[in-house]
Amino acid sequence: MRSASVGNLARAALLVLASTGAVMANGTTPATETITGVFLGPGVECPQFRLEDGEQISLTGPVPEAEIGSRLVLSGHWAAISFCMQGRTFRVVAPETETNR
Repeated sequence: MRSASVGNLARAALLVLASTGAVMANGTTPATETITGVFLGPGVECPQFRLEDGEQISLTGPVPEAEIGSRLVLSGHWAAISFCMQGRTFRVVAPETETNR
C-alpha cells in the first residue's frame, strides 16, 4: 500500500511541475520556441501534435481548442519532465495562430 501512495505522490508532483512555468536551476526560464504542425487530438494523458518533420509529441499548458487535423503554430518550450507518456512534451505558453488545413 505504501508504494502506491508514494507513486501517487510522485505523479502529483509531476503534474504540478508540468502545469507550471518552468524555471531552470539558475533561476532563468527556458528560451521560447515556435513550433508548427497538426493537432492530432487526445493522447493517453496529453493532447497529441505532429510536427512538420513527422515527429509526434505531447502538449501541455494552455493548448488551444482545435479540431483534429488543424494546423497550429504554438510558442513555448520543451519540458524537462512530463507525465504525458508519449514522446517529447512541449509546454505551450501561447498559441500563435491557427492556419488552414
